[in-house]
Amino acid sequence: MERIVTTTLRVPETLLDAIKAQASSNRRSFNNEVLHLIESSLKEKKHEAVAA
Repeated sequence: MERIVTTTLRVPETLLDAIKAQASSNRRSFNNEVLHLIESSLKEKKHEAVAA
């Protein structure tokens, strides 16, 4: 199992509010929504690199 670490992330308030709203809409915690967004973005970038 991967070790989980804690970090601090500074974001503009409008982005924070947008992520919170999206998390609520997706029935995820804020933390899980951030993880989902990062993982999705990294997978997409990896897919784009392979396709290029």
